[in-house]
Amino acid sequence: MKDSIGCNLCNGSMVLYEGPRFGKKVTLSMILLGVFCCLFWIGSIVGLPLLIAGFFMSRLKREMWVCKDCMVGIERIKIEQ
Repeated sequence: MKDSIGCNLCNGSMVLYEGPRFGKKVTLSMILLGVFCCLFWIGSIVGLPLLIAGFFMSRLKREMWVCKDCMVGIERIKIEQ
């Protein structure tokens, strides 16, 4: 695996970056909404899946190539043959 690749826009070097797949605001709001829904008996039907989905989404990561010079990011995908 290469440590860096060349940027097509500025010919700079791109490095591999691993970060969260979803924003912290999205996952935190899903968790808080799930907790709020669980406070009510009938809301637990909706609240528990929201809690589980929020915790699952907060653990997901994505890999991107990011240029050091122009800060352009390219999503990295894995192709299986």
